[in-house]
Amino acid sequence: MPKLAGKRMDLHSALVLVFMLFFGSILGIWGVVLSSPLGGIIIVIWNHFKERSFLKSNTEEKAEVSQEGTIPNSQ
Repeated sequence: MPKLAGKRMDLHSALVLVFMLFFGSILGIWGVVLSSPLGGIIIVIWNHFKERSFLKSNTEEKAEVSQEGTIPNSQ
């Protein structure tokens, strides 16, 4: 099941298994059934935040500061 669902949604099989265990422990059998769609939603949201720079690391911010010479506004 994890390998099949992973191929269809372009997710690693181990990640699908982790989603199945996690959601299955919370929601029971429905969590196992809904784990692939819910996991896919989580991955899409995570990638969206990464693309929009909401999850910038401190090293990237320090590199920007050293290139610009000033600290960016935090507003």
